[in-house]
Amino acid sequence: MLRLLHWLVDDEKGEAVVEYALLAGFVALVTAPALLALQAVMRSTYISWNKAMSDCWKMPAPGEGGGC
Repeated sequence: MLRLLHWLVDDEKGEAVVEYALLAGFVALVTAPALLALQAVMRSTYISWNKAMSDCWKMPAPGEGGGC
């Protein structure tokens, strides 16, 4: 039993796995809010671009000049 305990204490193979798991968790925690913020920016950019482009296709009133 004492040999098993020494083997478990001296074994360092699991340390790398734990470190990689912690690193992956940290990356996920940082990436998720960044992607949500990027989604909001992209949505507002698309909406403003779409509005500007749809306004280009409207027929201007007489005497107001051309579209875009």
